Amino acid sequence: MNRKPKAQEALVGLMICTLALACGKRQTEAEDPVESAEPAAPAEAEAASLPFGSVTALAFGDADTLLVADSHRGRVYALPAPAGPAAEADDADDAGGAPGGFQLRDLDTRLAELLGTTPPQVRVHDMVVHPTTGEAYLAVARSGGEEVASAVVIAPPSGELRLLASPEDAPSVVLPSATGEGFAFYGYFPSQDLTFTDLLVHEGKLYVAGLSHAEFDSTLWSTTFPLGEAVATTTVEIFHGIHDQQETRAPIRAMAVVDVDGTDHLVAAYTCTPLVVFPLSGIVDGAHVTGKTIGEMGYGNTPSDMLVYTTQDAQQQPMEVLFLQNADRAAQVVPLAAVREAARGEGITESVPLNEQASLGASSIPMTNVLEVADQDPRHLAVLRRDAREGDLELISYLKGVYFRLSDFQSEYEIPGYTYAEAQQPIRQFQNMMKVDEGYPGHVRE
Repeated sequence: MNRKPKAQEALVGLMICTLALACGKRQTEAEDPVESAEPAAPAEAEAASLPFGSVTALAFGDADTLLVADSHRGRVYALPAPAGPAAEADDADDAGGAPGGFQLRDLDTRLAELLGTTPPQVRVHDMVVHPTTGEAYLAVARSGGEEVASAVVIAPPSGELRLLASPEDAPSVVLPSATGEGFAFYGYFPSQDLTFTDLLVHEGKLYVAGLSHAEFDSTLWSTTFPLGEAVATTTVEIFHGIHDQQETRAPIRAMAVVDVDGTDHLVAAYTCTPLVVFPLSGIVDGAHVTGKTIGEMGYGNTPSDMLVYTTQDAQQQPMEVLFLQNADRAAQVVPLAAVREAARGEGITESVPLNEQASLGASSIPMTNVLEVADQDPRHLAVLRRDAREGDLELISYLKGVYFRLSDFQSEYEIPGYTYAEAQQPIRQFQNMMKVDEGYPGHVRE
């Protein structure tokens, strides 16, 4: 009796699951994704006045408030997040975001035109998606020589970029020891860009990770949300198995909160890439905490984003996952059950060989050339990446649970004359759904 290989069975199950998730999704009438904007001539560009020194981290405190961390000024601002066009649309997606997804090409050209500079002078440090309008908010820096200025740019799926207003009287808070004389890694990467590496709001508190200029470098700051005047400073250390040492200087690069048996834990990822947990109850003013290392996700890598959400497995059952986007490795999806189980254990306390991992059952997924990832809606991730062929900056959407885009590939299925066999019909349906989702409805195959 012939049987499908287990991998193929899982793929078919995933197809059915994703088709179910996509049921009811509005099919855009556009034949192709949003067209690229024409580059603005540098000589004609008028430099915009940018309100910040260097914005390196963003987070939504609530649907009305964007938290903006300015690493060069050592200050976190609370800015009003206006309801954009997507929130007012009559046909807004019932999943909480704008209809369709992001399909924006040549984004670096668009950003340069908006900021009055050229694409090589544009850097994006962070990205979040508004929880109700579905618009992306980008922390963008414009550099010229040694001068750097930053702004927050709002990017709706339509591609009509605009600057977020920064009222002079916007609430803000100064974090202790967040500024001071810095240095440059290898002479070119300013340490001030690591002053604030990630922001997180949980149950009325704001947590800020970064590199302090006090005697003890790796720091977690916390304060109330809405922003209060009192700031708690907690110093942090971890055991790094790959490095075989306690580390006190390396800052947390990405973090999330996970409940473990009724107790909230901060899950943190560091460069090279230990995964560590801290009970939130221990993060108080003046404390020094040692995290429990629960994973070593792979050497030679810097994590850039961490998300926790619920998707579905191949059997269409709810599955909680921790998503870890990496700068130098493939992204990883870790079952949240494995994170919780490891948090209950003793943790990693001994050296881990360089070529080994303790990855908690993580699956490596084919998301490459990615700079930033944000949770877009229950079905999608918003992804900022470099196009592998042209090198242009793109803001696009990936389906959760699938983690690749069909239009990135030149496969046999798209060669003229290909006919789907009867056994290939689930694949045909799956691919047709992806083509519509990615903005190519004209390529649907009947």
